[in-house]
Amino acid sequence: MVGKAAGLPEPTFEVNPPFVNLIIRFKESLGGLNGTIKRKDGTINGMIKISEEEQAVLDVIAANPQFNREQIGNAIGKSPRMTARYIASLRKKGVIDKLGSNKSGKWVILIPDK
Repeated sequence: MVGKAAGLPEPTFEVNPPFVNLIIRFKESLGGLNGTIKRKDGTINGMIKISEEEQAVLDVIAANPQFNREQIGNAIGKSPRMTARYIASLRKKGVIDKLGSNKSGKWVILIPDK
């Protein structure tokens, strides 16, 4: 069941050139999309272990997906080199990815399968 049959709002589209976003509402949170990515046991969905610093990067990306690495580093109070390490670690774990170019792209938080 989808949409109204499941008691949920219909999916919507947001056009933000050059991107088109499809928004689907779920009955339960998938985690992360509402700022609660990290569980108390330090994992995402009980699967991926992340550090406090990586969580700080995720929090900044969730609030400001258009930020570049320097801006993320400034927001979490870390050097560009350390910020690049946290971002590389999160990308390797499959938690974040970058859409678009380095100049005009944006970060996305990927929710791992349960």
